[in-house]
Amino acid sequence: MEFFEKLGQRIEAAWAATGHDEQALPAIAERALREAECHRHVDSDQVARWLMTAERIPGQGNVNNGFGEPALFAFNNGRLIIQLLHWVVGTTSLHEHGFFGAFSVLEGSSVHSRYQFTASHSHSEHFLIGELALQQFELLRQGDVRPITGRRLIHSLFHLDCPSISVVVRTVKHGSEGPQLNYLKPSIGLYPDLNDPLMARRLQYLKLLARTRPAEYQRWVLHLLERVDLLSTFLLLQQLAEELPARAFWEAALAEARRRHGAVTATFQTVFEMQRRERAIVGLRDAVTDADHRFFLALLLVLPTRRAILEVIGQRFPDEEPRQKAAAWIADLGESLVMGVEFDELNRELLRLLVLGLDDDAVLGALRESFAWEDEGDRREELLSHVGRLRSHPIVAPLLQAEGRTSSQET
Repeated sequence: MEFFEKLGQRIEAAWAATGHDEQALPAIAERALREAECHRHVDSDQVARWLMTAERIPGQGNVNNGFGEPALFAFNNGRLIIQLLHWVVGTTSLHEHGFFGAFSVLEGSSVHSRYQFTASHSHSEHFLIGELALQQFELLRQGDVRPITGRRLIHSLFHLDCPSISVVVRTVKHGSEGPQLNYLKPSIGLYPDLNDPLMARRLQYLKLLARTRPAEYQRWVLHLLERVDLLSTFLLLQQLAEELPARAFWEAALAEARRRHGAVTATFQTVFEMQRRERAIVGLRDAVTDADHRFFLALLLVLPTRRAILEVIGQRFPDEEPRQKAAAWIADLGESLVMGVEFDELNRELLRLLVLGLDDDAVLGALRESFAWEDEGDRREELLSHVGRLRSHPIVAPLLQAEGRTSSQET
């Protein structure tokens, strides 16, 4: 594609002047993408026309890589690559990069989150345990550009529109740079491709046993947990958690993992609970067609704090109050979102007040006013207990934490 061929040549010339210093490429690529304003010159129709009519295209690397839907190489000189990454389904993948460069939003928009990982236990270069901390979050729109600084960049891009297209200018990744890890909140760094044929087959066979011979399945799970290493233990428990095992069996499996590997396994259950929450929201988002509702579910999925969720709502809807907007979306989605809660008049009002950020006493005061109660009386403890359950609901919990507000009029 002529536009990207010329862009690649300009970047290559500037990079060559540094002696092809990889550390210099992010700034060079970021500046070039900002100046090029790709979104003003190329759209998805032109990309399709180029691909379907071209007699030759640049080298495409591993066409079965699976990263991108698809990932087209628009420039490739063996050292520098320009990719057009297409996305149809938003992804929660939190990952680092084994290369340097920059990316730009060609079409669509994305929630971009950056994290820092501090390792406390290194089982191997393929499996780390530690702490993930959110550093920055933002809403990226068409034309926005960000640098890629190798493994210093741990981030996720949740693509809000279908399709979304990113332009990525990058170095070629070499095997000598080591594995490129994915990260699982709140505490795991994991190489996504299991390079252990024996354990891979064991996990596959256990799925068969779970469906056909449950008693034997449980026996073999515990047998393996007594013997396998820490990474295999994590993968085994992760698969087991997805199958929602009986409580007694699950607790026995966790106990065996702790017995063999100690306190380092303590965060595993939290990781699995967060993955279960993500699967629930993804399933709900797949069933929702309204664009604003899908945006809201994406924020619940990828942003861990109330402040982050409300700030990105404000970026997308600058003329509306974010708390009121979120409360309206919860009311629209109802029981499909707040699963296990009857969406009657009381719960609708309770959820609205919690989204506004009121503390417990203010919530009770607002309920007295809304429902003309003289006094909640004997219901006080029951109501406070119910408020606590709503605040800890796995899907909406990040949004319902109190800000210390004492009145719904403060918004």
